[in-house]
Amino acid sequence: MNEKLVSRTVFLAGIIAAILVACTVSTLASTQIITGPQGPQGPQGSPGETGAPGSQGPQGATGSTGSTGATGTTGATGATGPAGKDGNTIRYTIEGSFDVTQDGDLTQTHSRSEGHSSISHWKKIDVPQLTLSDIPFVHVYVKTPFESVDNYDTQTPQLWQEYYTESIRYDEGCIYVYYKNIHTTYLPPDEEQHIYYAMTGEYVVGIIK
Repeated sequence: MNEKLVSRTVFLAGIIAAILVACTVSTLASTQIITGPQGPQGPQGSPGETGAPGSQGPQGATGSTGSTGATGTTGATGATGPAGKDGNTIRYTIEGSFDVTQDGDLTQTHSRSEGHSSISHWKKIDVPQLTLSDIPFVHVYVKTPFESVDNYDTQTPQLWQEYYTESIRYDEGCIYVYYKNIHTTYLPPDEEQHIYYAMTGEYVVGIIK
């Protein structure tokens, strides 16, 4: 009796299991039929607008100042230059006089215009200390008429003055000083001549070397 009861129970259990499986399969099939197959992927939508930039954040704190670098060492002192010339100066003085009525050692003719001419006269004065390779300081002083005179009036006051550069020329071992000008005017049938003296003939030459 018990064996029949067990067999019946097993049989009923198998029928119930078969019914459950059939219901599950039927449900899955129905779900698949209702859902249908998945369609192709649709096109991608356009990108959205870019959002506005956010506000600037607060400024960070200033960093601390770096430490000062070490001072560099002083460079070496350069070599000493050659010694200069001896600081002692030598002064020479040359004094003399010459006859201003005589012709000069150098003359220069100037033709001013038709019917006029003039001749400048220069006197050579020896100055042995004057070398063009090492030119010293040269100062020339002459005694001059206080006023411009015609034909050398000895009654005119005579004073010493330092001669201006335009009236001095320099050469090796000598100088030339301008001392008179002879101006001639031709007025046929006569000839008129005037002599203008720039100095009396007395001079002092100072040399610093």
